[in-house]
Amino acid sequence: MPPTPPPAISPKVATAKAVTVELARRGLSQSWLANQISMSENTLSARMTGRKAFDVAELDLIATAFGLSIFEFMRIAEDEATRSAA
Repeated sequence: MPPTPPPAISPKVATAKAVTVELARRGLSQSWLANQISMSENTLSARMTGRKAFDVAELDLIATAFGLSIFEFMRIAEDEATRSAA
């Protein structure tokens, strides 16, 4: 029998991981991002740990803070989901 593929991660978790990865790649802090998008650090933390999902407006603000379009940022999230499921 072929091996069972690992379970896919949810879009909410993939998006949260993408934010974390992009912050680390750029050497930026969660506090910096919270300030850039006018969100409390507690709210951002809840989103980044996957307890609550980011909404589209928040994702657009995050992408803009990173100098990306929302489409570019969502590609990063998709790549994280693929990487995590492998």
